[in-house]
Amino acid sequence: MAKPTPSRNRAAGAKAIAAVTLVVALIVGGILLGLLKEFTLTAFDPTMARSAGYPVFALDLLLLLLVSATIVVITAIRDRALAP
Repeated sequence: MAKPTPSRNRAAGAKAIAAVTLVVALIVGGILLGLLKEFTLTAFDPTMARSAGYPVFALDLLLLLLVSATIVVITAIRDRALAP
């Protein structure tokens, strides 16, 4: 059985990084597009959003979690890509 070369490992790592990036982008983008109206209303007029029955705190928390998850994934990918 042939021993894997570093270039093969790096190529497999690059494919894995690309796959993770694509999955996170699709999930975050889908949620953002699906809740665009709600996020826009709560960002610009939270009082009206609250009076219209939107869960303002939950939407703010969801947006914060989406931004945090994106930052964590990008940081992990960058650290892995820069590793020797």
